Amino acid sequence: MKKICDPTSKEMCILAILYGILGTILFTFNNQILTILARIIGLFTCASGFLLLWFFLSKTKDFGNLSLLVGFPSAVIGLLLLMSPSSVLSFIPYIITILFTFHSILTIYRAFRLKKAGFEKWSYLLSSALVLFTIGLLLSFDPRDTISVLVKITGIGFIFQTIVLLIEDKLSKKYLNKEAPE
Repeated sequence: MKKICDPTSKEMCILAILYGILGTILFTFNNQILTILARIIGLFTCASGFLLLWFFLSKTKDFGNLSLLVGFPSAVIGLLLLMSPSSVLSFIPYIITILFTFHSILTIYRAFRLKKAGFEKWSYLLSSALVLFTIGLLLSFDPRDTISVLVKITGIGFIFQTIVLLIEDKLSKKYLNKEAPE
């Protein structure tokens, strides 16, 4: 258990390097990566959809009508992702915008219910909901670029995590060296 919770300096550096590489790739090649990922997901979705349709038509596996109800849409979505990933990817920002806005409205409602019930820290919930609502509104202004921006932010997050891991490793070495008995 100690080995899992206490990684070596070498392991931390390797992890930091991997995070840095992944962050740089996501930040630099975000559109190409999205297209490649969409096609890979499309390939697996299409294959599973056609497999379920084959099960339905050949009666080799008896899933009932479920294999038709799941197989046909999966095959169609998979083919769309394979043939034109950009058309399918263009819907994702709209879905994200709707989810952020809807979730924030529900959280605002919950915050006021907690205030009415006497919960003292309801304002934290309200402020986080207002931040989410603002993000949802900002995303709604130009949703076409939303997915690209989210991938870039993820890349920046990985680069930031690289820096944090390297600093954390240095500080932990320094602290553990002071703590070690002589």
